[in-house]
Amino acid sequence: TLSSSGASPRDLRYAVKSMMQEVINTKVCIVPGISTDLYDHVLNGSIDVVILSQPQRIEPSLQWEVLAEEPLVLLTSSGFKGNDPIKILQKDPYIRLAQRTSVGSLADRWLTKNKIVVKETMIMDSMETLGCMVAHGLGISVVPNLTKPDPIFSNLRKIALPNSTDARFLGMLTRKDNPKHKVIMKFKQHINNTIKATSL
Repeated sequence: TLSSSGASPRDLRYAVKSMMQEVINTKVCIVPGISTDLYDHVLNGSIDVVILSQPQRIEPSLQWEVLAEEPLVLLTSSGFKGNDPIKILQKDPYIRLAQRTSVGSLADRWLTKNKIVVKETMIMDSMETLGCMVAHGLGISVVPNLTKPDPIFSNLRKIALPNSTDARFLGMLTRKDNPKHKVIMKFKQHINNTIKATSL
């Protein structure tokens, strides 16, 4: 069983397809979810692999491997005018990712650290819906600059944040004692190849 709260459906599709062509008779079940819930499913063994943002804690029984680093940026619509991220964040409608998501929590920590008070108008549960709202000019947001963006996200403006080293680390989480270790490592190889191929 495979789950994801970070990788795009397209990337998962390509990686799973190429793996199944190599590993015959592999049965794959893909389950969506948010990072906090998926972490617990891996911990109790009900899900084999999760692609997610780096957890704040990693139990000794779990194995975490980074797949990509995605720096935080200011996200605006493609036709948005303005280049000063601080001024934009202070005056324009802000679309927040829910704090229960790891990306939402990461963005909120950056805002707090930089003492920026935003004019929140919406709260979204996913990057996909947030991207759609931003694309329609309904607000701006602080999000990771996705390694594997969908077409909507690709067309949005990304403005660098000042003096920021904050980033989302996207990776793979599994149990160290998972009996499907060889298949999991094959999947890791294929998802890595997919990320590298489409990042060129």
